[in-house]
Amino acid sequence: MSWTGCDETAWWLTHALDDTTVRNRVREEMDHGSPAPALVRAIARDLPPQVKDRVERELGELPAAAVLGILAAWQTADSAQKPFVFESVRPESPIDLARRRGVRLTVDIDEEGVHAGLSHIPSRHPTWTESVS
Repeated sequence: MSWTGCDETAWWLTHALDDTTVRNRVREEMDHGSPAPALVRAIARDLPPQVKDRVERELGELPAAAVLGILAAWQTADSAQKPFVFESVRPESPIDLARRRGVRLTVDIDEEGVHAGLSHIPSRHPTWTESVS
């Protein structure tokens, strides 16, 4: 996620994963080893229709490994009953990130909980990675 409007999607993702119904559904999908697309659908299912479409579309453009990394960070917080926050982080060097077609996921874990941040330039992801959709 980057500075191009992805911050709203990040907020909705954090919000959805804080809902008991969604948490239970995502836990079940993860326990069954579901692939990233099924996990994204499990997260977005109960969101308002316009938000659901946006979350599925934006997460669907990411490499599957990035979405699985975000959910691994969430799972760490969830299993310890700690807060999880996901946010879009503006790249330090957007032009360099776009040229390298990079996606950067950072995860900070401390006594308070887990914080994950994603930096990317939409449509400028590695061509060799499998996207979620």
